[in-house]
Amino acid sequence: MVPRKLLHPGEEVVIRTRRHPRALRSVGWVLVTVTIIAGMLGGFAWRIAELGDPWTWISRVAMVLVVVAWGLALLRWVLRPLWLWATTHITLTNQRFFIQRGRTVQHIPVHQVTGVWFKPVDREQRSPGVLVLAANGREATFRNVPDVARVAGCLRREAAAAQRHMVMVPYGI
Repeated sequence: MVPRKLLHPGEEVVIRTRRHPRALRSVGWVLVTVTIIAGMLGGFAWRIAELGDPWTWISRVAMVLVVVAWGLALLRWVLRPLWLWATTHITLTNQRFFIQRGRTVQHIPVHQVTGVWFKPVDREQRSPGVLVLAANGREATFRNVPDVARVAGCLRREAAAAQRHMVMVPYGI
């Protein structure tokens, strides 16, 4: 959520959302895969101890290495994407389009938006998709935007209204 102190006077929030939970599907598959691999390697390491006395310490070291590798894999490929998803917010106001990732806030003034395209993932209504904004000759792509058709429609409407009501102030006055 964009902090209130970043909003200009008269700026109103039109849409506030976060990335669609569908973005976490790959995280779930990685969690299952990493856990299965770690379990198999842990089972092999456990069975090494049955070979006799000199292999017991090798088995213990191998088990510690498997647990450490599993923990590091969870941090890198599960907890980090989950944290990024939880701290990413999409906010559209009547003046700006915000993307907040953690403490970093990027914004695009709505009056600079020259084009909005979207591609839904499914043909269902209210499905997530990819939102593409064109502003100042550059394109910005946002994936897993929930109800992408509604967000694109609101953004087009706000951009048209901002361009109609934009007041040009000449320099030197």
